[in-house]
Amino acid sequence: MALNINGTTGISGVDGSASAPAVTGTDSNTGINFASDTVNINTGGTERMRINSAGSVGIGTSSIDTGYGSSHKLQITSVSDNNWGGSLVLSSADGSSVFSRLVASTSGFDFINTKATSSRFFTNNSERMRIDSDGNIGIGENSHNDNRIRCTSPYALNIVAKSTNGNGGYHNFTGKSSNGTTTFVVNHNGDVTNTNNSYGSLSDSKLKENITDASSQWNDVKAIKVRNFNFINDNSKTKMLGVIAQEIEVVSSGLVDELADRDDSTGEDLGTTTKSVKYSVLYMKAIKALQEAQTRIETLETKVAALEAG
Repeated sequence: MALNINGTTGISGVDGSASAPAVTGTDSNTGINFASDTVNINTGGTERMRINSAGSVGIGTSSIDTGYGSSHKLQITSVSDNNWGGSLVLSSADGSSVFSRLVASTSGFDFINTKATSSRFFTNNSERMRIDSDGNIGIGENSHNDNRIRCTSPYALNIVAKSTNGNGGYHNFTGKSSNGTTTFVVNHNGDVTNTNNSYGSLSDSKLKENITDASSQWNDVKAIKVRNFNFINDNSKTKMLGVIAQEIEVVSSGLVDELADRDDSTGEDLGTTTKSVKYSVLYMKAIKALQEAQTRIETLETKVAALEAG
């Protein structure tokens, strides 16, 4: 039965429409109308909100998206592509405490959480990312121990900035100082550059023990084969100078690491491995061998000087 709130009984069995709602006040084109298992709320002859049989609510739309399943509870659609905005506010029962607010405008979306200690993001009913009250971000985990951004295995942190580097590629990672100056870059080809060419390692004596002189590296350095090569997947076939892990392993196995190859997206072990060489340690072996060579040279110079002196 249609019912006019100002006291006039409507016509039984009329569901009404947006322009002529079944339930109205004194404004004949503002009120409520009905459809199959659906309640619509209208103002000025236009439908503004709809509640369907699944309990989902659509605001500004008569077609509630069910692409995310029947539990899709709230959908807000802009009035027009060029004029939209609004906010969704969740608060306590008395309205005194705002827990979170989603604000939408032409400049983007702002999610504001004022009460909870963290914001969590889920896909497929599992937590995938968390932002805590200090601004730390955990991806694939819910505890990140004060690391600003941390990812859990098997997923590695992969930051890609699609900024051109002048060679048609992009930088995988760019670090900047407080004034916006670029200070550190990992290039698309794997090269790492920085502003002061300084790369270091923690080396304070307070961090170390069992300190002794290194043994001779003379024979190892002599046995190392220095090669020219290019990488198979390098289309430019750039000639490089270096060593081969399998050959270095025969000379000094401690210089070689071997890690399982894994699928980039799933982390699945592919059943193969890739070797790498600890070039930083190799350089230290070379320095030790250079010191030994210098000692031999100085010894020979002393002997030659004695022979020349007669």
